[in-house]
Amino acid sequence: MNIIHRVEKSVLVLSLKGNLTSEVDVNELKRAIQNHVSSTTKRVVVDLKRVDHISGLAISWLLGTRRLMEKYEGKLHISNMNPSVQEILAKTNLMKFFKVYPTLNEALRPE
Repeated sequence: MNIIHRVEKSVLVLSLKGNLTSEVDVNELKRAIQNHVSSTTKRVVVDLKRVDHISGLAISWLLGTRRLMEKYEGKLHISNMNPSVQEILAKTNLMKFFKVYPTLNEALRPE
């Protein structure tokens, strides 16, 4: 798992590369959020362009990050979700919890 974080247009972007299938991967994501999200962060975009597989642990992380952003009165968005990841979220009826954008540029547009 490789995580590149940057702030773009006042939005924290986490670009992920690799598979989100192990506890080690999820713990790395948790650290990234803890290190970069605060009460001043209003939007986080998780870019899944280079992620092929996602586990239940990673889905739990996404839901937890969504709740954290709500606590800070912010939002979590997902961009570039591939069909296999989208299918997993659809089968588990979790798509409704996330705002999903087809591209990173669309996710970065002002709301």
